[in-house]
Amino acid sequence: MNLQQLMEIESKFEHLSIIPIFDEILNGGIQTGILTELYGEAGCGKTHVCMTLMINTIINYKTSRVIYISTAKQLQQDRFNQLLQYRVGKKSKDKFTNLFNKCIIQHLNNTKFMEEYIYEQLPTLLEQYQFKLIIIDNITTYLQELQLTLNQMQKTSILKKFSNHFRKLAKKHNIAVVFVNNVVSSTQNNKLYPALGIKWSEMIDERIQVEKKGMIRHLRIDISHRVALDDAAFTIQESGIYPQVD
Repeated sequence: MNLQQLMEIESKFEHLSIIPIFDEILNGGIQTGILTELYGEAGCGKTHVCMTLMINTIINYKTSRVIYISTAKQLQQDRFNQLLQYRVGKKSKDKFTNLFNKCIIQHLNNTKFMEEYIYEQLPTLLEQYQFKLIIIDNITTYLQELQLTLNQMQKTSILKKFSNHFRKLAKKHNIAVVFVNNVVSSTQNNKLYPALGIKWSEMIDERIQVEKKGMIRHLRIDISHRVALDDAAFTIQESGIYPQVD
């Protein structure tokens, strides 16, 4: 596939806004039709980025919904409500309710339920309603649990099935799919790397790291075929995410 063909394919997809500083380095935001991974240590701000992306999506796409699937900790419902309330205004109760109802939030910490939902219920749901965003937070818990008693070939097969399934859904329905991933520490250099290994890294389209250094956080593009590997500093405040001002 040459560059022109790749550009023609990408022109069919859209970009979901996070905040301007992120949108700038991502050439518009998180792209629909591809698989994006967001990884980082616990407490670095991954879920805040996801919640901001969800809120912007339901506001900017009037007829579309979003799906958030948690496999470990449940979504911080009070915090999500707070962020959404800041966006719509405290007096706009009807608008808040209408927007909140566009969010399907699932907590699936059971492997069997997760399998049934993503492979059976989710495709049907996408046929019935219009969606723009699916977030799975996090994939490490779900996929590592499935792989506990398997050999390397079987593990790779599960990863391929999982990524291929979501890639087909993303392209068919023009949806952004975001996987939240944990990190593991290398015994050789003590550096942190995305969990699930090299094989998984080959199955995603874009990888974005969220890193916390004191009160400052960074969103850093690690893997992308469409934008330069860049970095943006930000802070998390009560009302949301804001660019870090020097």
